[in-house]
Amino acid sequence: MDPGHDRSGAARCPWSGDLDALAPWSETADLIPGARLLTFDGDGHGIFGGRSACVDMEVTTFLLHGDLPSEGAVC
Repeated sequence: MDPGHDRSGAARCPWSGDLDALAPWSETADLIPGARLLTFDGDGHGIFGGRSACVDMEVTTFLLHGDLPSEGAVC
């Protein structure tokens, strides 16, 4: 099994702002085997959809093609 995918074959790519108090993925991403965390260098919640062109590109690429961001990717 590819380490970036779960048993169903679905890739996992959580994304989070590094100062997002509502969803602190940076603390829990290591608990998801094979997942790649995409970090947004900023605050707030809801970073996909216009707040960052970098985040939008990485997430859209992941959703359309299943390509995970680079290890340690930061936007």
